[in-house]
Amino acid sequence: MATPFMASPTALFKFLLGEWRLSKTLEYKRGGITGSFEGNAEFVPLADMPDNRCLVSFTESGCFIAADERSFETRNRLLYDFSDPTSVQVFFDECALPDGQRTAQAVLDGARYFHSITIPSLGMNEHPCGPDVYRGKIELLAPDEFEIVWRVSGPRKDGKIVSVFRKYP
Repeated sequence: MATPFMASPTALFKFLLGEWRLSKTLEYKRGGITGSFEGNAEFVPLADMPDNRCLVSFTESGCFIAADERSFETRNRLLYDFSDPTSVQVFFDECALPDGQRTAQAVLDGARYFHSITIPSLGMNEHPCGPDVYRGKIELLAPDEFEIVWRVSGPRKDGKIVSVFRKYP
């Protein structure tokens, strides 16, 4: 299915909110760890910002199984900022506070820029990671399903990460 038109960050915000089943495959020809991930993802609005910014906390958690059959539990957190009318800014959530003490301001203070999502194309700008570069794209597959594809290339890594999100009913 072709990516439907996302007219604004608000439309993407409304689409993403909630809980999702997440399946991820990581395939590397060089560098990286090839394997698969199964787990859950959640997009939750942060409501206590004094400047009324439209921020969403993203958390993914689950089990990663490497190609050599090693497995481990993982968790990743991001922060999405929907305040700009033409793009969505995405940050690594590096707030070190435990869950019960995490305020929106503390999360924002601990954020480190990752990439942006252009509206309406859902293209993602390049993300440099050392000498390697990640290039990504979001595609809406169905009213309750989307995928994010990252391609990484450079002297250390050559690979592809495909994340498929399916909304829980």
